[in-house]
Amino acid sequence: MAERETGTVKWFNAGKGYGFVERDNGEGDVFVHYSAINGAGFKTLDEGQRVEFDVVESDKGPQAQDVQALGESVTSFSTEPEDSEDSDSEDSDSEDEFSEDSDSVF
Repeated sequence: MAERETGTVKWFNAGKGYGFVERDNGEGDVFVHYSAINGAGFKTLDEGQRVEFDVVESDKGPQAQDVQALGESVTSFSTEPEDSEDSDSEDSDSEDEFSEDSDSVF
């Protein structure tokens, strides 16, 4: 199996769903289609974004496949639970206040 390659998004047109990645190994740019991007939801890449991918040969030349963005912040995921805990505690305080107020109204 070929080793995965890395590169930088040269440009990507989200409206048309394709673009090109400049390979780090200097072998030339690789075409990338939105369907080759891993992830859920709207699949797009940003100019200058670092990516990892496999290269397959198509009729029109090299094409990126199984594209994964590099440098996705793992810390942003690890801080989410802390933020949600804070908001949960705030929500529970609000609920307590609401239930106290509603008891006094009735």
